Amino acid sequence: QATKRSDVGPGHATDFRPRKMKVPRSLLSVALCGGCLCSFAAGGKEDIRLGKEVEFDSEVRDIQWFGADKNTLLLQTNTGCVHRSEDHGETWTELTPQLSELTRIDPAKTLRVGRFYRSLADTMTVFAHCASGPVAGFASTDAGKTWVQVQKESRLQSWQFHPTRAEWALASHWTEGCRRAMSSADVKPCTHDLFLTKDLGRTWSLIASRVVQFSWGARRQGLGSGPVR
Repeated sequence: QATKRSDVGPGHATDFRPRKMKVPRSLLSVALCGGCLCSFAAGGKEDIRLGKEVEFDSEVRDIQWFGADKNTLLLQTNTGCVHRSEDHGETWTELTPQLSELTRIDPAKTLRVGRFYRSLADTMTVFAHCASGPVAGFASTDAGKTWVQVQKESRLQSWQFHPTRAEWALASHWTEGCRRAMSSADVKPCTHDLFLTKDLGRTWSLIASRVVQFSWGARRQGLGSGPVR
Protein backbone atom coordinates (compact mmCIF):
# COMPACT_ATOMS: atom_id res chain seq x y z
CA GLN A 1 0.00 0.00 0.00
CA ALA A 2 1.01 3.59 -0.49
CA THR A 3 2.20 5.74 2.36
CA LYS A 4 1.32 9.29 3.26
CA ARG A 5 4.12 11.64 4.17
CA SER A 6 3.32 15.03 5.66
CA ASP A 7 5.15 18.07 4.35
CA VAL A 8 6.14 19.58 7.68
CA GLY A 9 9.03 21.62 8.94
CA PRO A 10 11.90 20.61 11.26
CA GLY A 11 10.93 19.24 14.64
CA HIS A 12 7.60 17.82 13.50
CA ALA A 13 6.72 14.14 13.20
CA THR A 14 6.28 12.52 9.78
CA ASP A 15 3.16 10.47 9.10
CA PHE A 16 3.77 7.16 7.24
CA ARG A 17 0.31 5.67 7.76
CA PRO A 18 -0.86 3.41 4.88
CA ARG A 19 -3.69 4.75 2.80
CA LYS A 20 -5.40 4.24 -0.53
CA MET A 21 -4.60 6.46 -3.48
CA LYS A 22 -7.21 7.97 -5.75
CA VAL A 23 -5.73 8.48 -9.20
CA PRO A 24 -7.11 8.85 -12.73
CA ARG A 25 -7.81 5.58 -14.50
CA SER A 26 -5.53 6.73 -17.31
CA LEU A 27 -2.50 6.59 -14.98
CA LEU A 28 0.30 4.31 -16.13
CA SER A 29 0.42 0.98 -14.38
CA VAL A 30 3.93 1.50 -13.03
CA ALA A 31 5.74 4.28 -11.24
CA LEU A 32 9.47 4.81 -11.48
CA CYS A 33 11.70 6.11 -8.71
CA GLY A 34 15.46 5.77 -9.08
CA GLY A 35 16.31 2.09 -9.37
CA CYS A 36 12.89 1.02 -8.10
CA LEU A 37 9.60 0.23 -9.73
CA CYS A 38 6.15 0.02 -8.18
CA SER A 39 3.17 -1.65 -9.87
CA PHE A 40 -0.45 -0.57 -9.53
CA ALA A 41 -3.44 -2.89 -9.25
CA ALA A 42 -6.98 -1.57 -9.68
CA GLY A 43 -9.19 -1.91 -6.62
CA GLY A 44 -12.30 -0.20 -7.95
CA LYS A 45 -13.38 2.54 -10.30
CA GLU A 46 -10.85 5.01 -8.94
CA ASP A 47 -9.14 3.26 -6.01
CA ILE A 48 -5.73 1.92 -6.90
CA ARG A 49 -3.48 0.01 -4.53
CA LEU A 50 0.25 0.38 -4.80
CA GLY A 51 1.93 -2.99 -5.27
CA LYS A 52 5.29 -4.13 -4.01
CA GLU A 53 8.46 -2.23 -4.78
CA VAL A 54 11.04 -3.89 -7.01
CA GLU A 55 14.72 -2.90 -7.04
CA PHE A 56 17.03 -3.15 -10.04
CA ASP A 57 20.77 -2.77 -10.56
CA SER A 58 20.44 0.91 -11.52
CA GLU A 59 17.88 3.53 -12.48
CA VAL A 60 15.15 2.47 -14.91
CA ARG A 61 15.68 3.95 -18.36
CA ASP A 62 12.82 2.53 -20.42
CA ILE A 63 9.78 0.24 -20.18
CA GLN A 64 7.85 -1.23 -23.11
CA TRP A 65 4.49 -3.03 -22.98
CA PHE A 66 3.66 -6.00 -25.25
CA GLY A 67 0.69 -8.11 -26.24
CA ALA A 68 -2.98 -7.31 -26.59
CA ASP A 69 -3.46 -7.37 -22.81
CA LYS A 70 -0.25 -5.39 -22.08
CA ASN A 71 0.69 -7.90 -19.36
CA THR A 72 4.23 -8.46 -20.67
CA LEU A 73 6.83 -5.79 -20.00
CA LEU A 74 10.45 -5.32 -20.99
CA LEU A 75 12.52 -3.02 -18.83
CA GLN A 76 15.94 -1.52 -19.47
CA THR A 77 18.18 0.00 -16.81
CA ASN A 78 20.85 2.66 -17.19
CA THR A 79 23.55 -0.01 -17.07
CA GLY A 80 22.03 -1.72 -20.14
CA CYS A 81 20.56 -4.72 -18.30
CA VAL A 82 17.23 -6.12 -19.52
CA HIS A 83 14.43 -7.44 -17.30
CA ARG A 84 11.11 -9.05 -18.28
CA SER A 85 7.76 -9.46 -16.53
CA GLU A 86 4.75 -11.52 -17.58
CA ASP A 87 2.44 -10.40 -14.77
CA HIS A 88 2.23 -6.66 -15.29
CA GLY A 89 5.34 -5.92 -13.26
CA GLU A 90 4.69 -8.01 -10.14
CA THR A 91 7.73 -10.26 -10.73
CA TRP A 92 10.77 -9.83 -12.95
CA THR A 93 13.42 -12.00 -14.62
CA GLU A 94 16.75 -10.60 -15.80
CA LEU A 95 17.42 -11.48 -19.45
CA THR A 96 20.98 -10.16 -19.79
CA PRO A 97 22.60 -13.56 -19.02
CA GLN A 98 20.33 -15.22 -21.59
CA LEU A 99 21.35 -12.71 -24.24
CA SER A 100 25.03 -13.13 -23.37
CA GLU A 101 24.78 -16.89 -23.90
CA LEU A 102 23.62 -16.29 -27.46
CA THR A 103 26.87 -14.46 -28.21
CA ARG A 104 28.92 -17.42 -26.92
CA ILE A 105 31.24 -15.17 -24.97
CA ASP A 106 31.79 -14.71 -21.30
CA PRO A 107 30.09 -12.90 -19.95
CA ALA A 108 27.38 -10.26 -19.58
CA LYS A 109 30.03 -7.78 -18.45
CA THR A 110 30.53 -6.23 -21.89
CA LEU A 111 26.99 -6.69 -23.22
CA ARG A 112 24.81 -3.62 -22.80
CA VAL A 113 21.44 -2.96 -24.43
CA GLY A 114 21.05 0.65 -25.46
CA ARG A 115 17.45 0.78 -26.66
CA PHE A 116 14.31 -1.19 -27.48
CA TYR A 117 12.58 -0.86 -30.85
CA ARG A 118 9.03 -2.20 -30.88
CA SER A 119 7.26 -3.19 -34.11
CA LEU A 120 4.06 -1.35 -34.97
CA ALA A 121 2.94 -4.27 -37.14
CA ASP A 122 3.12 -6.90 -34.38
CA THR A 123 2.66 -6.21 -30.67
CA MET A 124 5.01 -9.10 -29.78
CA THR A 125 7.99 -8.23 -31.99
CA VAL A 126 10.91 -6.20 -30.62
CA PHE A 127 14.53 -5.43 -31.43
CA ALA A 128 17.05 -4.86 -28.62
CA HIS A 129 19.84 -2.62 -29.89
CA CYS A 130 23.22 -3.25 -28.26
CA ALA A 131 25.25 -0.23 -27.22
CA SER A 132 28.28 -2.37 -26.36
CA GLY A 133 29.39 -5.95 -26.76
CA PRO A 134 30.26 -8.19 -29.69
CA VAL A 135 26.88 -8.10 -31.48
CA ALA A 136 24.59 -5.53 -33.11
CA GLY A 137 21.49 -6.63 -31.24
CA PHE A 138 18.80 -9.24 -30.68
CA ALA A 139 15.30 -9.78 -32.07
CA SER A 140 12.26 -11.44 -30.52
CA THR A 141 8.82 -12.33 -31.85
CA ASP A 142 7.34 -13.36 -28.50
CA ALA A 143 7.87 -10.19 -26.44
CA GLY A 144 11.32 -11.18 -25.22
CA LYS A 145 10.63 -14.76 -24.12
CA THR A 146 13.10 -16.04 -26.73
CA TRP A 147 15.69 -14.14 -28.73
CA VAL A 148 17.79 -14.56 -31.88
CA GLN A 149 21.02 -12.75 -32.58
CA VAL A 150 20.88 -10.21 -35.40
CA GLN A 151 23.46 -11.19 -37.98
CA LYS A 152 25.33 -7.93 -38.54
CA GLU A 153 29.03 -7.52 -37.90
CA SER A 154 29.01 -3.73 -37.60
CA ARG A 155 27.49 -1.75 -34.76
CA LEU A 156 24.12 -0.44 -35.91
CA GLN A 157 23.49 3.28 -35.74
CA SER A 158 19.70 3.16 -36.09
CA TRP A 159 16.78 0.82 -36.71
CA GLN A 160 13.30 1.35 -38.19
CA PHE A 161 10.64 -1.35 -38.37
CA HIS A 162 8.38 -1.48 -41.41
CA PRO A 163 4.94 -0.07 -40.48
CA THR A 164 3.00 -3.15 -41.69
CA ARG A 165 5.54 -6.00 -42.06
CA ALA A 166 6.92 -7.11 -38.72
CA GLU A 167 10.06 -8.84 -40.06
CA TRP A 168 11.10 -5.96 -42.31
CA ALA A 169 13.41 -3.23 -41.06
CA LEU A 170 15.79 -0.52 -42.23
CA ALA A 171 19.06 -0.15 -40.37
CA SER A 172 22.13 2.00 -40.82
CA HIS A 173 25.71 1.98 -39.61
CA TRP A 174 28.97 3.85 -40.10
CA THR A 175 31.61 1.98 -42.06
CA GLU A 176 34.89 0.78 -40.61
CA GLY A 177 36.75 3.81 -41.95
CA CYS A 178 34.77 6.03 -39.56
CA ARG A 179 35.75 4.15 -36.42
CA ARG A 180 39.43 3.29 -36.70
CA ALA A 181 42.52 5.39 -37.09
CA MET A 182 44.34 4.02 -40.13
CA SER A 183 47.59 4.79 -41.87
CA SER A 184 47.43 6.77 -45.10
CA ALA A 185 48.27 3.62 -47.04
CA ASP A 186 45.35 1.72 -45.54
CA VAL A 187 42.75 4.47 -45.33
CA LYS A 188 39.15 3.45 -46.03
CA PRO A 189 36.19 5.69 -46.86
CA CYS A 190 33.92 6.76 -44.05
CA THR A 191 30.26 6.44 -45.11
CA HIS A 192 26.88 6.02 -43.46
CA ASP A 193 25.28 2.99 -45.17
CA LEU A 194 21.64 1.92 -45.27
CA PHE A 195 20.58 -1.74 -45.22
CA LEU A 196 17.30 -3.64 -45.54
CA THR A 197 16.33 -6.89 -43.84
CA LYS A 198 13.19 -8.88 -44.63
CA ASP A 199 13.78 -11.65 -42.08
CA LEU A 200 14.35 -9.74 -38.82
CA GLY A 201 18.09 -9.36 -39.17
CA ARG A 202 19.10 -12.80 -40.45
CA THR A 203 20.14 -11.46 -43.87
CA TRP A 204 20.77 -7.94 -45.19
CA SER A 205 20.83 -6.06 -48.49
CA LEU A 206 22.71 -2.80 -49.02
CA ILE A 207 20.28 -0.09 -50.15
CA ALA A 208 22.55 2.95 -50.39
CA SER A 209 25.78 4.49 -49.14
CA ARG A 210 26.48 8.00 -47.88
CA VAL A 211 22.97 8.30 -46.45
CA VAL A 212 22.17 11.34 -44.32
CA GLN A 213 18.68 10.38 -43.13
CA PHE A 214 16.02 7.89 -44.13
CA SER A 215 12.50 6.63 -43.40
CA TRP A 216 9.87 4.32 -44.80
CA GLY A 217 8.03 6.01 -47.66
CA ALA A 218 4.32 6.64 -47.93
CA ARG A 219 2.15 3.68 -48.87
CA ARG A 220 1.50 3.36 -52.59
CA GLN A 221 -1.49 1.54 -54.00
CA GLY A 222 -0.54 -2.09 -54.57
CA LEU A 223 3.07 -1.49 -53.54
CA GLY A 224 3.06 -0.96 -49.77
CA SER A 225 5.69 1.19 -48.11
CA GLY A 226 9.16 1.61 -49.54
CA PRO A 227 12.31 3.18 -48.11
CA VAL A 228 12.92 6.87 -48.72
CA ARG A 229 16.51 8.05 -48.59
